[in-house]
Amino acid sequence: MRYGGSGQISMVAGLLDGTSYIGSSTGSALFAWIIIHSGYTPMLGVYIFICMVSIGSILPLVRKRV
Repeated sequence: MRYGGSGQISMVAGLLDGTSYIGSSTGSALFAWIIIHSGYTPMLGVYIFICMVSIGSILPLVRKRV
């Protein structure tokens, strides 16, 4: 993607930054709620699940390059 020619680099960077801040604050609140109501063991399960989904979504892209 090339946004330099149309002058939209700042818009794209700001949109990505804003999205990451919203996701981070939502995730922090959700994880705190899970820990308060269920403890740390389910939270570790959520972390493992998120890691597995991330690896599974990136793996096809890595395999294409090799």
